[in-house]
Amino acid sequence: MQCPTVRCWVQTVFACVYDPTAQRLRQPGMEFAVWIFKHAEAAPLQAAAPPLLRGLLHLLDDGAIQSTNSMPVSDLIYWIWLALVQMNVPAQ
Repeated sequence: MQCPTVRCWVQTVFACVYDPTAQRLRQPGMEFAVWIFKHAEAAPLQAAAPPLLRGLLHLLDDGAIQSTNSMPVSDLIYWIWLALVQMNVPAQ
């Protein structure tokens, strides 16, 4: 099944980054989030950006980040900040 929409991409990022049973997918999920923010068109990204932004800030703010065997906290923080920098959505 192909899913070429930003909505499906965002669901993939959430599954990789926020699912505690998929911790090995955190780094690839964050890399994909950066790719989305860099390459997606602004119009469809506007609807998807707020939940992603809230989720990324939640990870940074409340200590929800934990080291895993596959990804240290410092690496995840790096990818979160990189994703936030790439998020280029015009203000409404």
